[in-house]
Amino acid sequence: MIALTSGACLLCSSTAGGAVPDDDIADEKITCEQSPGADPFYKKPSASKVYDDMFSKSRAIPGLDDDYVPQGLAVWKDLMLITAYENDDDSEDRGDSEGDRGSGTSARIYVINLTTGARDFVEIADSHAGGIAVVKDWVFVEGKQVDDGEDEGTERDYTIDKYRLDSLLLALSLPGHATLNPVGEPRKVYGSSFLASSGDTLYAGRFNTGGRDSMYEYSVAANGNLKTGQKYEVPKKTQGLLVSKGHFIYSTSHGRGNFSNVYVVDGGATDIDSSARCFRAPSMSQGIAAFNGNAYLLFESGARKYVDGAKNPIRNLHKADLVDLATY
Repeated sequence: MIALTSGACLLCSSTAGGAVPDDDIADEKITCEQSPGADPFYKKPSASKVYDDMFSKSRAIPGLDDDYVPQGLAVWKDLMLITAYENDDDSEDRGDSEGDRGSGTSARIYVINLTTGARDFVEIADSHAGGIAVVKDWVFVEGKQVDDGEDEGTERDYTIDKYRLDSLLLALSLPGHATLNPVGEPRKVYGSSFLASSGDTLYAGRFNTGGRDSMYEYSVAANGNLKTGQKYEVPKKTQGLLVSKGHFIYSTSHGRGNFSNVYVVDGGATDIDSSARCFRAPSMSQGIAAFNGNAYLLFESGARKYVDGAKNPIRNLHKADLVDLATY
């Protein structure tokens, strides 16, 4: 079990050395900084000097030795929440975990107390668990994709499951590893590949390897119900979002052999062209969240499922000064 410190029980420039593979290109219209650094703090090759100078090694990513694949990242008070799904070697593999979306494998929320370092986890409903966010008294997690009721082969609906925050905190205060059940029926949404929060607002959007896509903001009622609001354009291959004061910061990636990219966009921008800045990051980045003036970036490249062949196998979170990142 872990405890809160409050005492409450819980707890681009041109690329050197030749052309960039097609799937490494961040966006056809936006240039990402790619000039490599000389001595990266993670396993080579360097993604970019900008990244190497801005980020540093942080805490070990939980779940890797349990054969879970990390996905979403959120922070509530001094607790870091990381969603992960269980590796299933029989599942379809498209080079990263997007190939398993909707497969229904077991899922967990790992919790790190950022003050004490204590760790724990709870089991949650089976899903890819691609994103997590905390708003008001609710923890939102990507749910299973569900059939839309139309003909076989048509697109499935994205969903969001909601869990009571107090139930999570109670579970973490008890011995063993509890199972949390979602409250009510899954909420169908346009996309839930990644989730983020700001104040009383939830953001949820769709991952797309072929080009830009969209996310929506949702106001959250006291009972956890969602009301759909503004639509926003998001970069190609978006895996994570951090909503910082005045900025949208996107983590994007696809494929174990490709670098990731980090975009910084003006907050509230409904299109990304007007303000996007971008730099290359190590392979297979996932969720991104902030705590105590730092931004933390999560990776799935250190999971057993992907470590063989990953361009940059990473077993630790990376962190950067949030002001430096937001004003890049």
